[in-house]
Amino acid sequence: MTTFKELLETQLELQTAVGAWPKTLDDLLAAMIEEAGEVSRERRADWRWWSWKTGNKSIVDRQYLAEEMADVLHFFLIGVLRWKCLQTDGSLSDYANLSYSWQKFEPLGLSDGPSGAITEFLAQVTMGWWNQALDDFIDACYLLEIPRAELVSAYLEKVEKNKARLCPTDGCAEPVEPDEAQCGECDRADIDISGLHIDIGGLEAFNGD
Repeated sequence: MTTFKELLETQLELQTAVGAWPKTLDDLLAAMIEEAGEVSRERRADWRWWSWKTGNKSIVDRQYLAEEMADVLHFFLIGVLRWKCLQTDGSLSDYANLSYSWQKFEPLGLSDGPSGAITEFLAQVTMGWWNQALDDFIDACYLLEIPRAELVSAYLEKVEKNKARLCPTDGCAEPVEPDEAQCGECDRADIDISGLHIDIGGLEAFNGD
């Protein structure tokens, strides 16, 4: 089983490579709400009472739900690191209660549906109550029928994808387009213009030794 500390260490490694953190809790919440919205949209057949498709679980992609909840977990871990566990010397602390809840991964039955659990989760994050937020997140996973192993697998896969998107140039963490070796800025910086002839209005310029 992947421990909560291991998740924190994995996320910290990625954030260190990216070199960017949310400046405010509000920024983090905006990202979480965006991902939570993806979860809600995917399972709309479960909650749109005015639609004949309501209750038709067969048209809900459970794998996709796991991937989107993994994205929510990604931002939750960033928040825990940024505002709770990451010390100025780079060490981790104050995660014992989080580890306990993660190890058990048992629902507390605080909500009667996934939407309620996710709403409570976001509310706890708003208050900076990370331990309670994790309990609500676990409740949401249980109600969405996403086991811990599946969630972790989706999360680790997303981490590898995010790493692959980073520019490999030292000191650069800009995203790289598919099938490109570097980001656009680094690629342009590597262009060798020595020996290039440029014709400007009939005037020839030569860049070379």
